[in-house]
Amino acid sequence: MRFIFDFSNPNQPLLNPTPVAKTSNSFGKRGCTPSISSNGGANGIVWAYDTNLGAAHAILYAYDAASLTELYNSGSLLDPGVKFAVPTIFSGKVYVGISNSLAAFGL
Repeated sequence: MRFIFDFSNPNQPLLNPTPVAKTSNSFGKRGCTPSISSNGGANGIVWAYDTNLGAAHAILYAYDAASLTELYNSGSLLDPGVKFAVPTIFSGKVYVGISNSLAAFGL
């Protein structure tokens, strides 16, 4: 799909309002700030960290970047999350802040 941005025409939308893909998960009123990782231009992964679960726990999700098919979720492995935390990807690992420490995911 190709988008042409014509800033001189106010009647032309800047982005297509129809999503190309979406996940079945809902991230509550705060939502989440996703992070993206890839191996060059291939194998893109969208990481989403859901901290809207109250005092129970937080969940880290991994989605295929092209289709938003869920590849992984941490389930109840994590302690309560930190508001507005963003997954950080470095050297093949994903790091997220939890209530009293830092959690790392990777091979």
